[in-house]
Amino acid sequence: MRWQWNRVWLVLLVVLAIGVGCAQKNAQMKKMQRADAYYKMGIFYLENENYKEAISQFRKALDIDPTDPSFHFSLGTAYSLDGQDGPAIDSLKRALHFDPKNSEAHNNLGYIYAKGGRWPEAIAEFKAALANPDYRRSYSAHLNLAQAYIQLGNIDSAKEEYRRALEVKPDSEVAHAGLGRAYQLSGQTEKAIEEWEKALKINERQTGLYLDLAKAYSNKGDKEKAIAALKKLIESDPRSPLAEEAKKQLQDLEK
Repeated sequence: MRWQWNRVWLVLLVVLAIGVGCAQKNAQMKKMQRADAYYKMGIFYLENENYKEAISQFRKALDIDPTDPSFHFSLGTAYSLDGQDGPAIDSLKRALHFDPKNSEAHNNLGYIYAKGGRWPEAIAEFKAALANPDYRRSYSAHLNLAQAYIQLGNIDSAKEEYRRALEVKPDSEVAHAGLGRAYQLSGQTEKAIEEWEKALKINERQTGLYLDLAKAYSNKGDKEKAIAALKKLIESDPRSPLAEEAKKQLQDLEK
């Protein structure tokens, strides 16, 4: 009889333990749901450019779950867009602590370093972003890396990164324009002109390139094409400060 009572108590204890476990699981689930709700509100405010409120919501999400890399990444993004680069760097580093292969966090961190002129650190982060073969926004990291190389005077590496950006996105006027400037810096005027003309075919609104073209043509001694490039700029954007500069250069060429 005693054995039977012990068995009954054992069954009751097991039932109680299951009940407590379920209650704890439900409570944890509710906490995660609240964290997710704060996170979604943060994304809403981020998309609507209310960065301070986005920061507040992401911080609330992190109070509940401080290990979620998406929360840290989004907080870092909000801080960056709000002009708070120091906290942005800290948050992105935390995101990478929990998710070292987060290429977007590496790319964004590199961008912030680049803004502050911390070029070697920026380059390291852009390279880390590109080390992930599954990174879907590699185009952006290639562009950023190319521009960082330009700043350090590593023109050959910059060219290579612009070419890689164009492999990902062949119709990128930004990459064509950047590659043209890299060619110009290395004294390859013909190739620079070729890239700038490609960029302008894709997007004629890059009116500043007409000044670059005019200078390149003028240096080649092709006065006619230099004049044509300046006239195209004036026609495309007559009220801009660039048009005023083009008019001055045009007067000098037509003397």
